[in-house]
Amino acid sequence: MKQAIRTIIYTAVFGGLAMGLFGVLTTMDTAASQPSTVAALVLAFLVAGTIGALMAGTIIGIPLAVIGTMRRSAAERAQSMSPLSSHQPHVLGVATGDASGSFWIGTPGQPLETRATVLPVSPYSDVFAERAVRYLHWLRTPAGHALRWLANDPRGLSTGDEIILRGTVKEHSWDGDAQPVTEVWYCRTRTAPRENSPSGASITPPPLPVATEEESEEPGPTPPHEPESGPASPAEPAPPPMTDERRAEMARRREAMRAADEKAAARIRQQGQRSGALPAAPLAPVRAQPQRPAPEQVDLSDPERVNTILRELDAMPGLEAVTEQVASLAETVRGNERRKRAGLRTAEVGLHLILSGPPGTAKTTVANAWGRVLCATGLLPTDRTKVVKREDLVGQHVGSTAIKTREVIDGAVGGVLFIDEAYSLASTGGGGPDFGAEAVEVLLARMEEERGNLAVIVAGYPDDIEMLLASNAGLRSRFEETIHFKSYDAPTLVLIARAIAHEADYEWDDEALNVLRTAFTRIVAAPPEGWANGREVRKILGQASRAQSRRLGEAEPERTLTADDTRTAIQRLYPQAV
Repeated sequence: MKQAIRTIIYTAVFGGLAMGLFGVLTTMDTAASQPSTVAALVLAFLVAGTIGALMAGTIIGIPLAVIGTMRRSAAERAQSMSPLSSHQPHVLGVATGDASGSFWIGTPGQPLETRATVLPVSPYSDVFAERAVRYLHWLRTPAGHALRWLANDPRGLSTGDEIILRGTVKEHSWDGDAQPVTEVWYCRTRTAPRENSPSGASITPPPLPVATEEESEEPGPTPPHEPESGPASPAEPAPPPMTDERRAEMARRREAMRAADEKAAARIRQQGQRSGALPAAPLAPVRAQPQRPAPEQVDLSDPERVNTILRELDAMPGLEAVTEQVASLAETVRGNERRKRAGLRTAEVGLHLILSGPPGTAKTTVANAWGRVLCATGLLPTDRTKVVKREDLVGQHVGSTAIKTREVIDGAVGGVLFIDEAYSLASTGGGGPDFGAEAVEVLLARMEEERGNLAVIVAGYPDDIEMLLASNAGLRSRFEETIHFKSYDAPTLVLIARAIAHEADYEWDDEALNVLRTAFTRIVAAPPEGWANGREVRKILGQASRAQSRRLGEAEPERTLTADDTRTAIQRLYPQAV
């Protein structure tokens, strides 16, 4: 409120002075002859400026006052809650320090795993949070440290429960009674074992499973662990490096836990049905699985299905070498099918491809053709291709990347997932957090899970694709085949121009083709920045059709594009090539 009032006063004062000065400057030429008139005008400007600035300051100050009141009210509600000291007066204050003399536990931003006793769990209203009502947990460690945890639900905890808490230290702060409090988030809990075994030996709680979704206003994975400088603390040892064996072990543990949960749920439901408390109904699945497309009925004895696709590729200018590679892969697939029908062993055919080359060289077209070949030979259920880029896979905050990537892959299962400009997953393009690596991890896991039901194709420049493959040790082994594309030469660009003009019901006259041939020769010799081969030819056709429309005006439309239309288009897009 004070800030709002100061804003109004300062705006009025400075606005009035500014308008008064403006009045002095505008009446200086008449000051000598009419002093009384000048004084009146200056006073009028001063008063008008003050009133106008006062109104503007009021308009600005009122929203500031409302926001300040709301924030103050929220802060007062948080401080008015039952202080922690009322539950454990003998362990707070200075006595909360551990043997090292620290009033808090852990380091902000670092993982924390500790035994704790649950104190009050109470609803908490926060007008600035995503959820209107959340639950505030107060906890105390055996060393007397106070913990504060704000969660979206009560988690089934009540006062006096002994738990093992695993999470991340958010910050060190003080409560309303100036008591030290360690704020934690992204937490998981489990019931704590007894302090000592029958023999008197201390029992070390088993490590908790890795959390897949953390509790926060926006669910996300546990922040990455950054080791502190200096020797590691015995209570918080550094985790072992993430290896393929460790990932496999974590996956086995998650599957075992899921199976145990399903058995427990089935047992509880059966008991409820026998007692009449629950109606007989099938259990819902633990996790909804993506809808699997029904396999297409493919006649593998009909070679024309594949030959038709290859003829379409062969008819496209500039793809002769690419068509040979695709035809070789298709023949390998068909050869394996013939060996299988003859009862012979077959080598596994890799469905995943790398399309390496510059933009605008029909890589998306080839990806579609590869999906159709796989479907025609019975290796994939459908021939659809889903085209995505980095922004379709990577989220903007912690946890959203894995969700987006899984949803995209679920939509591509049964066909081809084509990732254009895939190299962008290996770099952030700035100093912010890089979630592209998380998308690659999810992609690798799903490629293994959906083997034989999903083909992944990545595309990009050769050097950029190499950077992507080097960013993750498991990527290179997943892609067995690479198809190389080259930039089109001038004759090929002319053929492409004629083909796309024919598709659009246009045709170039002979002089226009000569203009195109000359321009393409100059462009290929020194390609401008961002040159995209076939896509640029389509831009030229679009500009030429506009030039023709301006030339014809209200006359009858025609198919022919002239040399003047072509020069106008090239002059607009690539003046250096005219």
